[in-house]
Amino acid sequence: MTIERRRILQILPAIAGGALAVPTRLLGSSMTLRIEPTGKDFYRPLEEVSIHGAQSGTIVVVDGAGNSYLRERARDPFVFKIGGALGMHTASVLDAEGIVRGSVKFAVDCSTEIKDEKGEFQKLVNAGLWTMMDWNQEAPVNVIRYKDRVYQFFINWIFDHTLMMKGMKYYWPELKDAIDFFAETQREDGMIWENCYPATPEANYFDWKFGYDRFVRRIEGGFRQLRRAPVESHVEQHFLEALSTHGKQRAIPNG
Repeated sequence: MTIERRRILQILPAIAGGALAVPTRLLGSSMTLRIEPTGKDFYRPLEEVSIHGAQSGTIVVVDGAGNSYLRERARDPFVFKIGGALGMHTASVLDAEGIVRGSVKFAVDCSTEIKDEKGEFQKLVNAGLWTMMDWNQEAPVNVIRYKDRVYQFFINWIFDHTLMMKGMKYYWPELKDAIDFFAETQREDGMIWENCYPATPEANYFDWKFGYDRFVRRIEGGFRQLRRAPVESHVEQHFLEALSTHGKQRAIPNG
């Protein structure tokens, strides 16, 4: 069976754009679209914007995840509120045959904030954020290298890290690293380590205190030490809570 090159070129865009709700055939834009207000690096969710230049057809707006969240008859200006997932959005004008006759892209982003009339709650939120970001001498995270991977931690105790996640999940994009680390280093009998700190290969206080039943372990050539206070029974609980917190956060992108 012989397939013509022209036929292949017609098929490929449809395959590549299969996840989108907007057809990807673009037979030369006959409409020049612009978005207002202009001159912005990004727009925010629920912000009202207007598309200009769409004289006829159907306007379809696709979010950063490739899902269409708006499909209406075109008009000029076309005023709407931004929705959907963060990222690069595309507003396209389709003709009666579903062919794209014009499009405009715009970035959508946001951050967690509160603005109230007197600024009292805004100050409270800012103070809370500063407390979380400043705990480690003005560094929001510290890192541990293990088996050629660098893991980010808010606090390198699973208990404190899990508590910090409850607030930082609204500000920080990476929540999974510390969970991965404690899962990767889990002891053979299922025990989760409580924390991990720099150490030297020589014996130290924690070897004397917790070494009687393997509640300490050296990693990274002896320069990191995993520790677990055997009397503390909440470690596995907070590991599972961290898993749950991360799962809920993944279901609601960017908090």
